[in-house]
Amino acid sequence: MLFNKDNYVFFVTYAGNHICQVECRSSKIGVIGDVMNEKKHKVTVEIFGETYCLKSDAKLEKVVAIASEVDSRMKSIAQKNLRLSPGKVAVLAALNIAEAYLDLEQNYKQLIKMVEEEK
Repeated sequence: MLFNKDNYVFFVTYAGNHICQVECRSSKIGVIGDVMNEKKHKVTVEIFGETYCLKSDAKLEKVVAIASEVDSRMKSIAQKNLRLSPGKVAVLAALNIAEAYLDLEQNYKQLIKMVEEEK
């Protein structure tokens, strides 16, 4: 949903069951275009029951996808380990995400090496 009020442009979207709100300030509200082209915007997301207000220059879809991935991983870990504190759940989620990142980085390097060897 896109709307403007009092020289502000707001873009509101939903990610799963969560509302994600982006606020882009502008002194010129003429034709409302792609809000994601603004340099910085605020994004409010909910992760593991907590609300976070983030400033980002990344596209809205990317910020929402990142928050959704972290939320999903934390919920999955918490369901399997009911006695863990939210802090420990967050650390385990970070470790899982870091492992996935390092695996992808290693695969990428192997692919680059294979392409260079074929040249």
